[in-house]
Amino acid sequence: DITYSKSEKQVSKSSAQILLRWSLQQGYSIIPKSLDTDHIRQNRQLDFTMADADIIEINGLSSEGKENLLRA
Repeated sequence: DITYSKSEKQVSKSSAQILLRWSLQQGYSIIPKSLDTDHIRQNRQLDFTMADADIIEINGLSSEGKENLLRA
């Protein structure tokens, strides 16, 4: 898990949850895939909103940088 946001209200979520939420806020349709029941549950827990600064930070990452975020 990583903590994102430089704002006062920081939310601790998994890297996958952050990238899934980022995708939704960018207007992308997402189809997460997992066989692990814990991961499936986590993939559904996207009831948070990312700050604009966090969106901009992830937008600035290369595709490889986004993949590395998932490996963190």
